Amino acid sequence: MAAYYHILVPFEISIQDNPELEKQFVDIYGGDFLLKSNNHIKHFSPELPNGQRLDWSYNEKTFALPDEIVRNEFVAFARILFEAWRNLYESKFKGKFYATQMTTKDLESQIFKVNALMEQYPLESDKLEEALKDMDENYYFAIEGIYPQVVYKGYPIKTDKHTSLLAIDFLHSYEKMGVHPDEYTAMFLLVDHIKEKYSTQFVLAKYLFLAGY
Repeated sequence: MAAYYHILVPFEISIQDNPELEKQFVDIYGGDFLLKSNNHIKHFSPELPNGQRLDWSYNEKTFALPDEIVRNEFVAFARILFEAWRNLYESKFKGKFYATQMTTKDLESQIFKVNALMEQYPLESDKLEEALKDMDENYYFAIEGIYPQVVYKGYPIKTDKHTSLLAIDFLHSYEKMGVHPDEYTAMFLLVDHIKEKYSTQFVLAKYLFLAGY
């Protein structure tokens, strides 16, 4: 299994226009994610021997966190998340698995570099995704486009319908899924701690999740 655990926050979610799925979405995200667009997705099979094509087209709704929430919270939230990760690692998991630990100075520098790129480019742009990949010594941060079909564990919306999301990837495991159970445990505890302690302070904390893909 060539998959890793990731700690992410979604900022844009697309779902099939389906009453049951939309209710599920609203129950989880309805308080903060706003409708961004309605689109008709055309999806046809290859041509059959009789010359016809099967039509799997569907209507899609896309919802997004307001940009200002992400931009206003990013620096302070990232500081808290990584400080909590460092504390958890030092107190309970040091020596049990390998983890890249940046100094406070290096982490602060990286957070501000990432924030500068996020201010320069739209969150959903390929340019931001590529700029993060090209950034020197970027240990963690990425923009991820994720579909449930590629996620082994932890996709936040349970459905057999069409969904996808764009998310900020704050932290990924060093080892692949299943190699070090302690690493998964630490990341699970981190997400649980952040959500419980900071969800009233940060919108980003409310939607933090752990996924393996």
